[in-house]
Amino acid sequence: MGVSETAAVIRPFAEEVGINYILANTNAQLEIDLGGIPGMPTAFLIDRNNNLVARHVNFAPKDFYDAKIKSLITAEFSPETEVRILIKRSGNRINLEWKATQPPYELKESSTTDSGQWLKSLSEIQTVDGNNLTSIPMNGLQRFYRLTMP
Repeated sequence: MGVSETAAVIRPFAEEVGINYILANTNAQLEIDLGGIPGMPTAFLIDRNNNLVARHVNFAPKDFYDAKIKSLITAEFSPETEVRILIKRSGNRINLEWKATQPPYELKESSTTDSGQWLKSLSEIQTVDGNNLTSIPMNGLQRFYRLTMP
């Protein structure tokens, strides 16, 4: 993924060195969506539902990626097991909602998208009609949230 160069610069370079895979340029929103680019090179694996499922920083052998991709191809995806956070603003609060699962996902939060900065959220979580709900005050501080398996 090109970080500081334009397509006009990247395309001839890729042809010159024989790159035979998809290249992309980044922008601020894409970096936020991907959870940041902590180092170069960074590889992202996106599943068939356009979900980011893996991020790897540094070089890795072909076998590493083959195994990751094979697991994605053979994985059985089910709408019942896919969990996403629904975000709604209500006055001066942000309401987060996601499907309650077993085992339960943990809500984590951070002031940055750096991978080492995520902590378990201290927000009170209630389960109502099979969904987890929490309401967080908008206090002017930048916060990021994600779900992880414990």
